[in-house]
Formats: sequence, C-alpha cells, structure tokens
Amino acid sequence: MYKLNFNHLYYFLCIANEGSIVKASKKLNLTQPALSHQLKQLEEDLGKKLFDRKGRRLVLNEQGKKLKVYASRIFRTAEDLLLAMEKDSPQVYKTIKVGMLPWVSKESVNRVLHSLFHTENIQIKFILGHTDFLLQELSNKKLDLILSDSDFRGRYKNVVVKKKLERRKVLCVGSREIKSPLGFPKKLDGLEYVGLSSESEISERVEKFLNSKSLKLTRKMEFDDSAQLLSSLGKTSSVTFVFADDFKALGPNPKLKKIGELMVDLFPLFLLTTKEKRKDHIIKSLFKTTV
Repeated sequence: MYKLNFNHLYYFLCIANEGSIVKASKKLNLTQPALSHQLKQLEEDLGKKLFDRKGRRLVLNEQGKKLKVYASRIFRTAEDLLLAMEKDSPQVYKTIKVGMLPWVSKESVNRVLHSLFHTENIQIKFILGHTDFLLQELSNKKLDLILSDSDFRGRYKNVVVKKKLERRKVLCVGSREIKSPLGFPKKLDGLEYVGLSSESEISERVEKFLNSKSLKLTRKMEFDDSAQLLSSLGKTSSVTFVFADDFKALGPNPKLKKIGELMVDLFPLFLLTTKEKRKDHIIKSLFKTTV
C-alpha cells in the first residue's frame, strides 16, 4: 500500500498554486484548520518540510518545488486516465493543453497544429484567456503550450519561444447595405468601425495603416473573437477589418460582403512553452516542424 495520501497531495498542490492556505481553503471549500492539518500530515508522511513562511505567505522550499513537479505530473496522468476510460478504449490518450488568446486566427492555429490533429491517441484541449492568465497557467504547469500573436517571453523567464511568420491578407468587411466606396480606402474616412481587441496584432497594424493614410474612423466596439465580431456586423452600418481566411471560413453570408483589400503583410504567430515542457517529445517535434 502507498504511504502517500493522494488527497493530501492534491491539497498541497492547490496550496502551492494559490500561495496561501486562506486562498486554497476557499477554492477547496475546506476550513483553514482542516487544510493546515492535511498539509502537516503530508509533511510528516514525507519527513520533509515543504514550505517556508514569509509574512502571511507560504513559499515553496526546495523540497516543495520538487514535490510540486511530481504532483503536477501525477494529476495530469490521472486526467489522461479518465479521458481514456471515457472513450471506452484500451488505448492510452495524451492530452495537450493549448492556451490561446481569443483573437488569434483559428485558421492559423489549424495550420500550426495540423500535425497534432492527425496524431493518434492525442487529444488537444484549448483554453482561451488573456495574457496574464495564460502565463500563470503555463507557470503552474496547467498548460503545455501558448499560441499568441505577441512575444511576451520577457514576462516569464523560463519560457521558450518559436516564431512563425505568415503572409496574411486583411480585408475591410461590412454590411451588404453599405455601398462600396469608390477610391478605397480613402472613402472610409469618417465611418464607424468594429475591431478586434486593441491588444491584438491585427488591430495595431490596422491603426498604423489608417494613420498612415490620414483616415479617421471612429472605433465603436471591439470583440475578442473574430467570429463574434463578424456575426454582430450585419446588424450595424459599421465596417471591420479581418483576415481574409477568417472571413472565408465564415462561409456564405447574405448580410456581409468584402468592401476592399486593406493590406497584405507578414503577421507573426508565437508558440510558447516552458523549458521543461520543451523536452516532451510531442512539443519538441511541434517546435521543429513549425517554420
């Protein structure tokens, strides 16, 4: 029989991720004294102290850091086990958890992860979120990979980055009720437009382009997701700017039309992982094949 209590191990991992017993107890719906007792029991079973106290915070010591690495692996394997059992198959499935900024082009993601989609016994789980959340999840080993249109490695020292450049066409799209302006894009001046998040690379490029042409458009709304943006557009007299392949992926739409081609440029897509995750043969292969 195992001397190690896996409930205690899970509680330890939650405390390590939350940084305090107070926060972990709320997340686990346990009282603080009960959680403190569970942690103490784990330390006694292992014969090691796992945390150092600094003010009100619990900070992992070297033994705690080592245990956190192994505990994370154990519970990830448990998730893979549950997935395999759900599929009612003798095959063993590996889950690759991919964090993604919501405005990253889905067509680009499909191209970059194409090899994984066609690999047996691999399941890809996408987690959408903004920069700070995704970096924290990567740091806590809850993600294997992040796909981003920005290189934010400076915000996390242990990150490994692969940059892929794609030549993308950006279209101006609007309601079919809008008359296609002659002298595009000059005649866009004065119109309202709906854009993707101001944090996105495409928004920055569009703003620079409009400024370079001395075009003044009023930004009325912004969305994180291009599909949501396009679905809302048919109800307004605004225009928007999206990648051509994202517009094409929407399929025939009786309410929307291409008004003009804004630019063709090289846009980056960044793959980010940790140095530890980079050693995984699947992630390693993905980094090698992405150019």
